[in-house]
Amino acid sequence: MALKEIVTALNTMLEEAALDFANPDPKLAWQVFKDFARLPIDSAGVKAGSLVFEFTHYADRDDELWMGFSRNIHFIGENGEEVISTAVGCDLTHKVPDEFISIDKNFGSSPYGNLQQYFDALESRPEFQKCMQLSGWNWEETRWVWDSDDEDD
Repeated sequence: MALKEIVTALNTMLEEAALDFANPDPKLAWQVFKDFARLPIDSAGVKAGSLVFEFTHYADRDDELWMGFSRNIHFIGENGEEVISTAVGCDLTHKVPDEFISIDKNFGSSPYGNLQQYFDALESRPEFQKCMQLSGWNWEETRWVWDSDDEDD
């Protein structure tokens, strides 16, 4: 799959689930993302990587809590070298609740045996549960790229 096809697949899945981008339900976005995470995308030159869920608030920057879930995707060159990596996923922002001021947590799927174990572990975390209960999120679809020389997933 090409990157454009991968991004389109996520957008189509979100639209088919009737996600209201103007007033997104984080639980619905998360359910759709889990389906997206299971979508086979490996092909010649493309390899799926780990998943990452993050909660971040930059206290020195603004009063926004960022909640993001992404799927790392690696593009492989003709000689088997990683050419570039990108993450495709969902970012949502919310006015930061006091309990999340300066939070900076990332939870990757690499330590888990399979996706379901990762999902179960993540969904049992208090931070995750509290974020899913908040209303008033803002939608930010995200896709960002970093060089192959940067940190691995």
